[in-house]
Amino acid sequence: MSNAEATFSNGLVGLTQQNLEDYIGNLENINNMIEYIQMAETYYNVATHCVSQFQLADTSAGFSQSEWLISNGYLKDIRDYRQYLISGQGGNYEHIDQITTDVADLLTIGKWLEKRYNSGDFSVYDDDDFYKEVYDNLKSEIKYEFFNNFTIHHE
Repeated sequence: MSNAEATFSNGLVGLTQQNLEDYIGNLENINNMIEYIQMAETYYNVATHCVSQFQLADTSAGFSQSEWLISNGYLKDIRDYRQYLISGQGGNYEHIDQITTDVADLLTIGKWLEKRYNSGDFSVYDDDDFYKEVYDNLKSEIKYEFFNNFTIHHE
């Protein structure tokens, strides 16, 4: 798990709440963010397949909702934004506020993972951990699309 946690954070190197808008205007930063977070997701998937079924016995039924949120929510939006940057259309990106919020959420997730890493917590986290420890700190409305059923069952 340590590879997933460290790699996710590496995809956000240099990003802070204060420089978020400048950071996302740079195509190289967007490319690195996507690449490192996708790699972290791969490491996470490998780690989840390596743990025993006993270790996974207490995980939520929707074990990969946090992964879906990151991969098919945040990263999908950021990939669309990358295409806009590559196209060189100029002008204001129609969904820039969403991108800013998505990237801020990824920074929040990255800080959570970094905290786990720095504390030596390399256990495989599940959706319960994600929901209890980081979900409420996420600002993007996109989280409701991926945790809708989860929140209904766990409130």
